[in-house]
Amino acid sequence: MKNKIILSTLILTLISFTSFSQQQEFALTYGKSIGTATYSILRQGFLTGNGSTDLQNNNAIGLRYFRPINDKGKTKIEVGLNYSWGKLKVKPAYTGDPEFDTPWYNDFNLFSLPIYLNHSIGKYFFINYGLLLDYQDAEEVQYTGFGIGTGFGFGAKYSNERYTFFINPKYEKHLFLSEKDGLLEFGILCGIAYKF
Repeated sequence: MKNKIILSTLILTLISFTSFSQQQEFALTYGKSIGTATYSILRQGFLTGNGSTDLQNNNAIGLRYFRPINDKGKTKIEVGLNYSWGKLKVKPAYTGDPEFDTPWYNDFNLFSLPIYLNHSIGKYFFINYGLLLDYQDAEEVQYTGFGIGTGFGFGAKYSNERYTFFINPKYEKHLFLSEKDGLLEFGILCGIAYKF
């Protein structure tokens, strides 16, 4: 029930942005992490000799909404809803006992609401950056919770009268407040946007 309320709130927030502006765009996106994303205690740094957790086979789908916030349309607000999934590989701290040193896997799900500024650089390039509101769900309680993070990307785009195609390499830092853990992710996001 709690998840349905959160999802409904996020969708209504996106819809409310469409009630005003000039040329707006809606985009469908697909994203993938490059390599493995690192899951760790980010507030205290990486601890030597401690266990580690990596996010593997991470994929993401989402919706993005773009609305110009100045007359020239070079700066836009970019909001969206992303769903990411993958496997958390949990590798415990080394003890010398094979029974306790064996890694295990958890299913991982992450819902993110990016709230970004998107600045065009010329006709074909852009940068985007901002905040991420996150809800993470995994099989184990310590990997489940709400949080806030930051994201930054630099991308390329091609537009015609109705559509924009873009590719957006990105760096995201998700911070889960419930357990002070976080996820560092380098990835790439591809999308197609429809102008209306």
